[in-house]
Amino acid sequence: MNRDDLATLDKPRFLLYPNLWGYRAVILMPAAVFVVLLPWFIGAAVSGETDLWHWIFIGFLGLLSFGALRPKSWDWRQMINFAADTSGVYFVTEADGNQVVFVPWNRVGTVRKGSVRGSSGTIYGIIFEVNVDDEQWKALRGSMPLYEQEPDQQGYREIGISSNFRRSGYVLQRIRSLRPTAGGS
Repeated sequence: MNRDDLATLDKPRFLLYPNLWGYRAVILMPAAVFVVLLPWFIGAAVSGETDLWHWIFIGFLGLLSFGALRPKSWDWRQMINFAADTSGVYFVTEADGNQVVFVPWNRVGTVRKGSVRGSSGTIYGIIFEVNVDDEQWKALRGSMPLYEQEPDQQGYREIGISSNFRRSGYVLQRIRSLRPTAGGS
């Protein structure tokens, strides 16, 4: 299964897409810097006070601005980062989305808001306790920056997903609503 297959899951389901407003802000930042600095570069060029690095910098910002406004090779607006349905949860583990690891609900322990330590910092969002074998754990870690952790006494390990600039409480409520067992956390 890959990322594109998650959109075909039967309903009820929860699909976590990138937050468009957060990504738009990041993508439009080079364009904003370009627009703000362009008058300064034009003024410097007219007065003859420009160096080669000025032109290289403005060219780089311009290319970055226009290339980021309409990415053709990577449609980040359609990338599902995580999915859940009444049968379990689906973790996208590779950056290109070619690997999705399914964990059935009976192998998922506590689901909560919180944080988990990773090798590149702390992941804030939704934390899952999953009971998976070593091979699945290795696949789950994929490109996720998690520290290696031994399972607890019941065999659970923690893995976190970012809520993608959304309220973690809302994401948690949607995920928990799909869990078929009463009293599942």
